[in-house]
Amino acid sequence: MGRISELNQQSNRLQFEDPELEAKFLAERYAQSLTRMRILFGLSTLVVAVIGLQEAHSLDIRAPEYSQLSLASRFFILIPIYILMALATWLPGAQRRVDWMVGVGITTVCWTLGYTKWRAVEFFELHTVLSVLQLDLLVTLLISVIALPLRWITVLLMCLTSTLGVTVLFNTTHLSGDFVGQTQLASSLTAFVTFGIVLQWFRERNGRRMFGQRERMAELNSQLEQLNRERSEFMMIAAHDLRSPLSSIRISLEGLENKQGEGGGGPCPELQAMRQQIDRMLRLVNNFLSARAIKKGDLEVWTEPFHITEHVQRVVKSFGLRAKSKQQEIVTRTPDEDFLIESDPDLVQQVIENYVSNALKFSPPGSRVTIGIEPQSDSAVRVAVMDEGPGIDAEDQARLFQMEGRAKTQPTGGEPSHGLGLSAVRRVARAINAAHGCESQPGQGATFWITLPRYLE
Repeated sequence: MGRISELNQQSNRLQFEDPELEAKFLAERYAQSLTRMRILFGLSTLVVAVIGLQEAHSLDIRAPEYSQLSLASRFFILIPIYILMALATWLPGAQRRVDWMVGVGITTVCWTLGYTKWRAVEFFELHTVLSVLQLDLLVTLLISVIALPLRWITVLLMCLTSTLGVTVLFNTTHLSGDFVGQTQLASSLTAFVTFGIVLQWFRERNGRRMFGQRERMAELNSQLEQLNRERSEFMMIAAHDLRSPLSSIRISLEGLENKQGEGGGGPCPELQAMRQQIDRMLRLVNNFLSARAIKKGDLEVWTEPFHITEHVQRVVKSFGLRAKSKQQEIVTRTPDEDFLIESDPDLVQQVIENYVSNALKFSPPGSRVTIGIEPQSDSAVRVAVMDEGPGIDAEDQARLFQMEGRAKTQPTGGEPSHGLGLSAVRRVARAINAAHGCESQPGQGATFWITLPRYLE
């Protein structure tokens, strides 16, 4: 938080104390303005040329000498300066030279305009020349301050040097002894300079404040990303560490059940309930770890041929107690042929387990869950899990496989629903390159399916 506090304090100043931050701010501002500078200098060249030609045409009869002077100053001084400044923006390191390049160039432009108007007094009335001079300097300086990416100190020096020389030139010559004229010229040019400097001060302060706000947001986002990574790593470690003791407990419970069976006693409901809960916890942990591993790209896929019917029977056996507790039944609908699948058997079984788990969870007591296997083509087999639940509408189907994309329907036995199972299915299916989906109508149950490639010898 120290850097954020520092940015908050420095964003109200005209220079960041951190040299790297100051360099980043200037580089960003100059980079965004280079194209605008080229366009402005190109337009300035065109405007100066057009005005010069019009002025020469209109003044050729009244003051041909001044017409030649105006053309010479425009085409041999002003236009070359604008062209040079435009070309300089394409040279390497242009961003580092913007301030002095533009400052010196605009100052020279103002001096040239002042000298040309100083010579114009020989041909026109003084008050007319002074009015045109003030207008030329005002337009040039204001456009430069508003449109160009200059720092506040650069604008200050540029405005002072541009107007001070012109003021001294007129006050020591044409306005010599004319205190009122000297005061008016100095006052008007001082007002121009003050206005330009104040305008640039506010613009730069606002620009730095906005830049500081963006940097603070970037810093906060970076901290949030770091906290999110740390949280994810902690959850991964916790889930991974939970899996080992849960597996050990499950093995111990199976051993107790086997001993009880060997002793001639019937199944113990307490042991069955405990193993059912342990199985549920293991599935949640495995779903979470699989989803995180796929998201990070760490999930390993081991492709090998295996019989799909064998894995379906494993799923039926593992969910037998859970189905019995809700008076539900799990049946299989398989063809005579036992299809050989080429995929990752563990990941495929995890998908089927998630489908069956959801089917039991959202189906009413006494219902039936059917696992069907059928060929889709010579190269694919479809495994579908069908339930007799309330069905799923189109809106819920669109977000079923998203993280925490839970439907509006609630589990029928008070089971928890976190939305992790189907999210893990989506990620696993993508990892093993298998199509998956859901088909359902409200009130007609739901069918969740996955299409797997057949092993072709």
